[in-house]
Amino acid sequence: MQSTKHHVVVCGLFTNRLKKLFSEIDISCKKFL
Repeated sequence: MQSTKHHVVVCGLFTNRLKKLFSEIDISCKKFL
């Protein structure tokens, strides 16, 4: 149970990092367009 909770936390952090990365890419793409 503990390992599953840890996995969810890691997935959440990874998802947030991906969202930030995609938003930065989106902003830089809008600058070029």
